[in-house]
Amino acid sequence: MIKKSIHLVKTFVGYFRVHKKIDLLKTITNPFLLSLVITLIVIIIIPPIFNKYKIVILNQSRITPDVTYYYTDLNSDGISEEIEFRQIRENFFGVTVKEKEKVINEWNFEGKFIRFKKTLIAKADNDSTRSIYFLSFENNKLFLNCLNPFENKILF
Repeated sequence: MIKKSIHLVKTFVGYFRVHKKIDLLKTITNPFLLSLVITLIVIIIIPPIFNKYKIVILNQSRITPDVTYYYTDLNSDGISEEIEFRQIRENFFGVTVKEKEKVINEWNFEGKFIRFKKTLIAKADNDSTRSIYFLSFENNKLFLNCLNPFENKILF
C-alpha cells in the first residue's frame, strides 16, 4: 500500500515536470491527485473489520537448553497437555505433564534425555489415553521409556 502511494506521488511530481505551465484547476482535478486524496480518506475512515483471528499470549515461559516442551492432546478432551522434559543434573532428568497450567503427574529418571524434534505419542494399551514414548541414555545403554500420565504408571 505504501509503495502504491509513493508511486502515485512520484507520478504526480513527474506530471509537473513535464507540464511547465501550472494551472490550478487542472492540478486540483488531476486524476492522480484525486485518487490519492480519496485513497487516504478511505484508509483513515475504514474500521479494522478485517481482523479475522486475534492472537492472545496465554503464557510466556523462558526456554533454556535444558528444557524441552511438547504439546499434544493425551486424553482426547480437546485441550492440549504440556509435556516438559527437564535435564535436572548431568545424569538425572524429569518429565512433567501439565493441563491448564496444573501438574497432572511428574517423574524423575536417571540418565540423559535424548532430544528429538518430535516425541512419540501413541496408545500403548486399550484405554482411551495416549502414552508418551521417549529415549534416555545411561551408562552406555539406551532405554526406551513409556509413561501414561493419567494412570500414574510407567509402562516400560
